[in-house]
Amino acid sequence: MNTTTVTTPNELEIRVERIFDAPRTHVYSVWTDPQLIPEWWGDGTEVEEMDVRPGGTYRFRTAYGVVEGEFREVEPPERLVQTFQNHLQTLEFGAPSHKPRAKVPPPTTRSACPARRSRRPRSEVTTHKGPSASSASRTISSSA
Repeated sequence: MNTTTVTTPNELEIRVERIFDAPRTHVYSVWTDPQLIPEWWGDGTEVEEMDVRPGGTYRFRTAYGVVEGEFREVEPPERLVQTFQNHLQTLEFGAPSHKPRAKVPPPTTRSACPARRSRRPRSEVTTHKGPSASSASRTISSSA
């Protein structure tokens, strides 16, 4: 069973953590491989564009509407920073929350695959939505 935890560390951040019974590389691929996107978004999802590189864009149609954004950072299979609609979203695929891990500034998502007794790896995904992508990009560019 996948456990999902939702918290709001501050007024600009939403954190969603979920543990998946899958290897980290597969969980990362479900976010980046056009053939696997329907596994995440559901049947009927059509990937129109998927250019997984910094500055590359993605766009696909789902039963919920159009999903699109731009990749800002790509570090397989550990980290993705992307715009998601009008928010900046950071995904980090690391250790499950019950294990010690380094602090990461918001917004963030995490995933990892430590061995279990069953010898099947587990992955945790933590999604943090922070300020809008436009204000976040201004902050990033002004500090560069």
